[in-house]
Amino acid sequence: GAKHESTMATASSHPSTTATTIEDGGPATGVVGDDDRHSSPSSPRSPSSMGGAVRSSGWRSLTPYPLVERWNQVLELGPSDRHRRGVLANGMKYFVQRTFKPRERAALALAVDVGSIAEDLDERGVAHLVEHLAFRATESNDNFAIVRFLESIGAEFGACQNAYTSMDETVYELLIPIDKPEVMTQALKVMSEFATKVRISDADVNDERGAVLEEMRMGRDARGRASEAYWKLLMEGSLYAERLPIGMESVVREGDPEVFRRFYKKWYRPERMAVVVAGDFEDLDAVVVEIEAAFSGCKPAPGQPPVGAAQQVPRPLIAPHAEPRMVCTVDKEHTKTSVTVTFKYEANKVSTPGGFFRKTVEDAFKLALDNRLYKIMRRTDPPFFSAA
Repeated sequence: GAKHESTMATASSHPSTTATTIEDGGPATGVVGDDDRHSSPSSPRSPSSMGGAVRSSGWRSLTPYPLVERWNQVLELGPSDRHRRGVLANGMKYFVQRTFKPRERAALALAVDVGSIAEDLDERGVAHLVEHLAFRATESNDNFAIVRFLESIGAEFGACQNAYTSMDETVYELLIPIDKPEVMTQALKVMSEFATKVRISDADVNDERGAVLEEMRMGRDARGRASEAYWKLLMEGSLYAERLPIGMESVVREGDPEVFRRFYKKWYRPERMAVVVAGDFEDLDAVVVEIEAAFSGCKPAPGQPPVGAAQQVPRPLIAPHAEPRMVCTVDKEHTKTSVTVTFKYEANKVSTPGGFFRKTVEDAFKLALDNRLYKIMRRTDPPFFSAA
C-alpha cells in the first residue's frame, strides 16, 4: 500500500509563485538530523542520532526507553485494565476501550472490511447505497424505525449516528448515552442487524436511489470535479482510480436490486467485521458479554461459503512512477486559484515502537512545514492567501 500527503496553497498572484513558496519548505526534511538521509527508514538508530530532545535536560527525569531493542516489537493496544479484545466463534473481532470523557457516553462502530474497490463493473456505487439502506430497514426494524429509536435516546442523525463508505472499508457509527443499561443493549442489537440483516427489497433500493443521486449531484461542483480529476491522476494505473465510492450514475439510477443484494450477501460476513466500543464503562468484561450476546448469532448469508472461506477483497497496488504527474483544471465556477503538491511514500504501520517513531518524525516534519507556511502567510505582502 501507499499513502500520500498533500500541501495546499491558494495563490494571490500566479501559480509559479505558489510553487516556489511550497518548495521553500523542502529542506525541512532535515529536522531529524542530516544523517537521517543515509539511514534506512525501517531500521533503528542510536539515541544520539535521534535529535536533541533525548539529550536535553528536560527529559533527564524520564526512564530511557529501549527503542533499539524493541524497534519491531508489536505494542499492546493499551493498559490491560482499560481495554479488551478478542475474536468471537464466528470470526468477528471486537475491541473495547474504557474512556472517562464524555461521562456516561459510549461510541460504537461496526467496521466492515469492504468498500468500493471490491465492486465489479455493474456494481459501481453499490457499496455506498447498501450503507444507506442499513439505516432504512433491517429484518427486525421497519422503515426508519432504527433512526426513530436512536433519535429517541438523543442520538441525532449525522452528529451521533452516521456511516461512511471508502474504497477499502465501510463503517457504521453510533454515539449513545449509557446511563441506562438497556440503551447499550439495544444499540448493539441495531449494530448486529447492520452486520447481516439489512433489508434490501426492490422497493428499498428504488426509494433510496434519489438520496444517493442527490449526494452525487451535490458533489459535482467545481471543487468536486477538480478533486476527481486530481484523484484519478494520483492513482493512475491502479483500480483505485476507477472505484470512487460515489459510483456510476447509471448503476445508482438503474441498477438491478438483485445486484445490491448479491454484493451485501457476498461481502458482509462476520469474519470481515470488527466491533469497536469505547466509553465510560465501569465493567469492561460486562461489555464483552453484551457484544457476545448481540453478535455471536451473526453468520454468512445462506448459500455463501462457511466462516473462514470468504473471498479476499482485492487490494490493487498503486503503480510507482519516476516522473512527476500534473493536471490542471479550469472551471468558471472556481472562486480562487489553488495548487496541490502531493508526495507519495510507503505507508507506515504504527504498531511497533519503530513505526511510532517514524510517525512522530513524519508529524514533526509536517508541523514544521505548516509553521513555515503560516509565517510566510502572516507577512505584510504574502505570495498566497493561505497554505497548509
